Amino acid sequence: MSMPLKWYILGPIISILGVVLAIPAMGLQEMGYGWYIGPFVAAPIIEEAAKPAGVYWLLSKKPHALPSQRYTAFLAALAGLSFGLVESIIYVTIYIPDHSQAVFVWRFSICLLLHTVCSCIVGFGINEKLVGWVRGEVRLLKGNRKYFFGAMAIHSCYNMFAWFVETELNWFPD
Repeated sequence: MSMPLKWYILGPIISILGVVLAIPAMGLQEMGYGWYIGPFVAAPIIEEAAKPAGVYWLLSKKPHALPSQRYTAFLAALAGLSFGLVESIIYVTIYIPDHSQAVFVWRFSICLLLHTVCSCIVGFGINEKLVGWVRGEVRLLKGNRKYFFGAMAIHSCYNMFAWFVETELNWFPD
């Protein structure tokens, strides 16, 4: 059974718009976790879980709009790219308005790549097994946890590396 053409248009739109639900997660990770728990533990967990909100909606309400696991991962990657764009815009306009060119290039290349790749990995775990876990039919992310935890671990390692580059090596002087 093939997917109706409208879902090839609506699927990506919903994936991108779902990021609106993930944006508050950016603020949530900043709340009282401390300088090391926030960026190295809370941010990767919260962001990787929240970025594909639109894809979760598609899985729960319109599962026929996700005809394959690769397409689901593609939509999750699109959500990650969208989230990364929003986050980078916020960083270079609000958090670091007097940024260097290196910070701008880093935010709009490496950071976008990180968010896209990690969300793509999570996308391979967005399937009926996830629905079964939500319903309490299977144990915690049975068969899918490697995708979620793997993406969170990559994100955490990236954040540690970025912190080291910024603070210890001073690669991004003001």
